[in-house]
Amino acid sequence: MIEKKVTIEELEEGMFISADVHNRNGVVIVPANTTVTIEVLNLLARHSVMEVVVGEETDSPELSLDDFGILDDALGMLDYLEEREHKQDTFEDVFRTAEEELAAGVQLLIEQEEIDIYQFLDIVGNVTLKADNDVNLCHMLYKMNREEKDLYRHSIMVSMYAQLLAKWLELPVDEVELAGIAGLLHDIGLLICHKEGEKNITLHGEYENKCGFNHMVHGYNLIKELDVDIRLKQAVLTHHERMDLSGFPNQLSYKSLNYISRIVAIADAYDTFTMKEDEYEAMQPLTALNHMFDNHYIKFDTEMMICFIEHMLQNFIQYEVVLSNGVRGKIVMPNKKEPARPLIVIDGGEFLDLSLRKDLSVVDMYY
Repeated sequence: MIEKKVTIEELEEGMFISADVHNRNGVVIVPANTTVTIEVLNLLARHSVMEVVVGEETDSPELSLDDFGILDDALGMLDYLEEREHKQDTFEDVFRTAEEELAAGVQLLIEQEEIDIYQFLDIVGNVTLKADNDVNLCHMLYKMNREEKDLYRHSIMVSMYAQLLAKWLELPVDEVELAGIAGLLHDIGLLICHKEGEKNITLHGEYENKCGFNHMVHGYNLIKELDVDIRLKQAVLTHHERMDLSGFPNQLSYKSLNYISRIVAIADAYDTFTMKEDEYEAMQPLTALNHMFDNHYIKFDTEMMICFIEHMLQNFIQYEVVLSNGVRGKIVMPNKKEPARPLIVIDGGEFLDLSLRKDLSVVDMYY
């Protein structure tokens, strides 16, 4: 076979694509050994692919029934990938609308306008409806995390992770909703910090100066007179307190942290570790979960931490990963004791246990 690169303008139906074609996220959208059809041409155009590798057989053997089966499977995968990408685009559109609605609602709260705080939950509900299930929701949130985030995006993400954790803990529906509202409002005090002239407070380093250190108190003061569940007010005030008394602003004890506050603390920490912001690089999810397991185990509620890590790891099965040596593979089994070191399968069907290969690590993940 003779291979050469051609531009999309030169590509014609009937040509033979001989190498995998990836989209901008590194996901294979057209596998190697695919014959070009009008559907393939349209798919490449939608993903702004500029050129592909095609092959020319010196002799053109007839396709066997097995070959046609492989081609049907490939085209079926293209349809699946296209549908998944469409769902992600729709999810992101609804998410951005939710950010705008949250910003408007919080502004009314700051201006002390009369507002039903439980209506905030509808904002998150509209986003959640765009995911078929919890697994897909986690996948979509992961892709959103690969972009820079601000306060409102962070707040929605924390709300969703808090609700997922509350569901995984099998809490009643009203407490799941309460965790969601607390996640939405946990950092609203940062807006008061900004209003008072502290413009450089980041979500990663919100404790680095006096105003950022006290943003929980600002947030609590905004909602303390509202007729809402006291656990919501406490969660806004105490989401940076830790079980080992290392938190702030008051170094409260275990008994002083209610269930909702402990849930929001875990959701907030995970989303912060995995988010891009200014000069801060995002941790990839397995690294973040490993970091929380190794360094924060005594800081968070143990039962909740185990529940969160185990469910999140299950969601990453079949994710494509890139290792530190450039090899690509797929996660086939998570590792509860070392979240960053799963069992993966690489090209050729070879299994690689990262718990035994300390010289390798996962540097990126794709869904």
